[in-house]
Amino acid sequence: MSGVQNISVRTLNSARVLCVSKLSMLFKILLPASLPQIFDGCNIGLMLSFILLTSAEMIGGNSGLGFYIQYYTNFGNFTRIMVGIIFLGTIVTLFTNIVKKLENWLLRWK
Repeated sequence: MSGVQNISVRTLNSARVLCVSKLSMLFKILLPASLPQIFDGCNIGLMLSFILLTSAEMIGGNSGLGFYIQYYTNFGNFTRIMVGIIFLGTIVTLFTNIVKKLENWLLRWK
């Protein structure tokens, strides 16, 4: 929503003067102008989902990476804890890079 709100009024008025149809206005002006902020929101949502999923697994899960880390924390097995944390960081970095590559490919005009 904020991506659309940040579009220049001059751009919207120019499109209206040129009698751009509503469908063309959506796909040629509004969507391309708001895509950078849409991808920023996707990145933030992705990070928060990993944080919340891992913490939920640590609190009440019976499986998953958060459970693995919490299970070995209780026993003080620090090597397995570090492996879990490094693996979690690698997965998060991998997904973040995939979203960034998709953003760079879709927004190559920027």
